Amino acid sequence: MAQLREKLTGVHPSLIINMDEAALFYQLAPTKSYVLSRDARTVRGTDMQRAKARITVIFSVNATGTFKFLSVIGSAAKPVCFRGHLNELPIKYYNQRNGWMDKVVFRKWREDLMAALRDFSPSSVVLIMDNASGHNLPLQITGLREEKLPANTTAKHQPFDQGLINTTKTTYKTIAMSRKLAVFSAQMDELSEEKARRLAVETLARPGSLGLAAGRSPHVLDAMHIIKGAFDEVPASSIVKCWLRAKCLLADATEVLEGLLRDSPVADDPPAESAAESIVQMLRDAPSLGVGHGNGSSSNELDATTGDDLLIDGDSPDALAVVRDWLAEEDRIPSLMQLLD
Repeated sequence: MAQLREKLTGVHPSLIINMDEAALFYQLAPTKSYVLSRDARTVRGTDMQRAKARITVIFSVNATGTFKFLSVIGSAAKPVCFRGHLNELPIKYYNQRNGWMDKVVFRKWREDLMAALRDFSPSSVVLIMDNASGHNLPLQITGLREEKLPANTTAKHQPFDQGLINTTKTTYKTIAMSRKLAVFSAQMDELSEEKARRLAVETLARPGSLGLAAGRSPHVLDAMHIIKGAFDEVPASSIVKCWLRAKCLLADATEVLEGLLRDSPVADDPPAESAAESIVQMLRDAPSLGVGHGNGSSSNELDATTGDDLLIDGDSPDALAVVRDWLAEEDRIPSLMQLLD
């Protein structure tokens, strides 16, 4: 690690960028939570029933938090949900058979990164990343110096592993839940004619084209919009703190970052527990709670009500534990491996 720090001598922190990839199971719902019974087969109960749809998110940020570059990798060349929106994608999308980073994707990503950097700074930058095989290309790009973290040190010295990815995923889930609740509530208020028109459109829709706007699980385009919004919400101060926790820079660069925090003092980052509490409060306040729980029925109820539409609500005694467990699910390696089986 000392050798890497020495290589960064004299480089301003704003010109040092960290890149990392993370799997995002963008449809993964709480084991027991606020979902329609029509979706229960894929989001409730055993590991085999949980949503397995995955994209890989490529995160990039500089040490001062003034430059962010986000991309995703999916397995489909052109997801159905992209139709009519190809010129409106919020972030770069790459496809690879398994949805993972490989040298082909890395080459394309590196070119797009440099295009984004040209608008950010005319100076050369240093890219810090782990030593995964997909990151090894024989040819370097002018203006970009690539440095690898030593083996077995990423968990301790990579800035993204100090909470940036976890925070972004937590915000992603909060936003996705909020949007789904809003759609559920809107569907409850539909007139019979409005509901009939909506169902007619949904019946004709191509598989994979319906997402959050229709009250379904997010599709890839939904996930791209939400993850970008979640990453954009991470303040520069939180990014600086993660770089300082990583201890991958020399004293001169560290002093610059500490100076940024002194000049713009901010409150400590909120604990993860507050995110779980806010989601439970959403469930508790949602107007659509109570549908299918013996509170009567009406023509405005959600589709396919069977008496078990909403599996749990915010007033359930185990709601907080369930949501807390859901937010931490993707950080558990055993769970990830089960989902990939």
